[in-house]
Amino acid sequence: MVISINAQTLYNYPNLLNYSHFPKGTNDTIEDCFTSNGAWFGLGLPTDDEPDRYGRLAGPFSLYQNSWIAKALLHFNLGIVGIGKIQLESAKEHEIIQYPGLLVQRYIFESFKIEQRLVFISGRTCLMKVDAINTSAVDIPMTMMMKGNTYEGLGEADDFTDGWMYNIDGTNDVFWLLRFRLDENMNLVMNNDSYEFSYKEPVFVHPGDTLSLVATLSQYFKGDSRKDVETASKALNDPDTFFNQNEKLWRYLINNIVPEEKELREISVKALQTMYLNLRSFLPSFKNYFFVEHSGLHETYINTDEAWFYASSFIRYDSRLAKNILASVISNINDDKSINSIIPVLNYSDSTFVINEKPMAAWTAWNIFSSDTENDTVLMETVYGIVKDYHNYWYENNNLDNNLWCEDGNGVERADLNAMLFTEKYCLSKLADKLGYKEDVKEYRQQIDSIKYYYSQHFFDVQLLSFVNFNLTDNSMELDTLDIGYALWSGLAAFDIADYYAYDIRLKMQDSTYHNLFANGNYDIEDYYYLISGLKLYNYKELSDSLNTVLLNQVLLDSENKPIPSYGMNGKQNNNSTLTSAILLLLINY
Repeated sequence: MVISINAQTLYNYPNLLNYSHFPKGTNDTIEDCFTSNGAWFGLGLPTDDEPDRYGRLAGPFSLYQNSWIAKALLHFNLGIVGIGKIQLESAKEHEIIQYPGLLVQRYIFESFKIEQRLVFISGRTCLMKVDAINTSAVDIPMTMMMKGNTYEGLGEADDFTDGWMYNIDGTNDVFWLLRFRLDENMNLVMNNDSYEFSYKEPVFVHPGDTLSLVATLSQYFKGDSRKDVETASKALNDPDTFFNQNEKLWRYLINNIVPEEKELREISVKALQTMYLNLRSFLPSFKNYFFVEHSGLHETYINTDEAWFYASSFIRYDSRLAKNILASVISNINDDKSINSIIPVLNYSDSTFVINEKPMAAWTAWNIFSSDTENDTVLMETVYGIVKDYHNYWYENNNLDNNLWCEDGNGVERADLNAMLFTEKYCLSKLADKLGYKEDVKEYRQQIDSIKYYYSQHFFDVQLLSFVNFNLTDNSMELDTLDIGYALWSGLAAFDIADYYAYDIRLKMQDSTYHNLFANGNYDIEDYYYLISGLKLYNYKELSDSLNTVLLNQVLLDSENKPIPSYGMNGKQNNNSTLTSAILLLLINY
């Protein structure tokens, strides 16, 4: 099915993700919760079959403290003089919907309707607005209230100019702030673990007019600037501007999705939502944005080998974020110019000094700067210098026999590693050429020619008809059936070797080998990004498209009404995978 993509908005993509978990206690297991813009907390919606929870939002859940702060801190009520509190479950129609970047609850009655909307406006703050709209022909005397409470004994509250401040016991680096649009018509009552915000008197709402409540909820960290407080103040005074900004953002993102097929557009939007869900904003001690599926500081880290894909997948959607992801990795380069596979964001005592296995910094940088309309040569020069040092590290420290080929951390000369290093040289030469570094360009091109000439001779065994890796620690040789993807992706595979593997891949397509592999889930999806991309580079377009279709069809099936899964040794796990989301965006939209 092909749908019109003209003027598509976030409202064309409802409920791709599910945020409907209400906690039983502060340490309840975290399921999916709604967050965006790099925020460190999330909230949830009620489900249609939970009428006692209508008008409430679950949480918040602190992704920083790995705990629920409340069952439902944000809860609104509407009252009408002569009727009393409106029971939302009595609405003749209702909708509870998650759109990209937006939560909505809508309740329609005979003479009025109520709409609750929530968006994240920054990495610290979400904005909620409740509108009660008179749809009748007569004035309606309305009153509205917002209330909530934290889990008992969790902390204590304090006064703030226009809101309610809450501190968790035992922590001095984070606090919560719930603010309201206060004026002479409003009343705020605060207790140690609860609050109540309401109109002092009923308001006669004329036909077509609206009665509103506006609030912001923020999680702040010690050392934060006042900028976000000012943003929240603007949102309280002009909330619709921020709802419109979210709508404009998603209109831009959605209109940059390439395919017209409904299924591919939906999985692309879902992948983007998942990546924004997993995006974490800078902290006072860590100045870059990054992605993490896990909650809790003990698991908050940057996976270097995956970050290259994250950055590259965002180039057509948000180039500034792509640059920030690259910076979050290369700014943590070690003194010896290596980069660790895992970069902790806060607890550096947990650092693992295992060098990353996928040297793709120059590839990522070239992907970004080759399409950079801002032509930021100052940043490019800085990045080039760091990436060049990182590339040289491999040849100065991981080349035991001083030949063309580098070893990994276990002393193995791997075909895939050296294909990536070849691509790094190619991308460094393109960056150097863009910057006018003629001597660097000349040197890289000479190295590229040598590697290209000898690569297949060195790594492909004509008797075994397979790529091989060499373990220099015990002089053994290892077969590797996946190296062809890297060899093709880098452009290093000899054409006769490429033909041999293309024939073998066709046979595996015919006997359902790939279908069964993808259905089993016991594979690394990035390996097949290289293979699909490499087949396309070598003009096996039909074969590349067929393999891509088999892979995408399985991911679509695995993601139906479930989070986007990860794949690997443990099989498929529906865990809102950032890596799978990034690979999907790259395979579908680039």
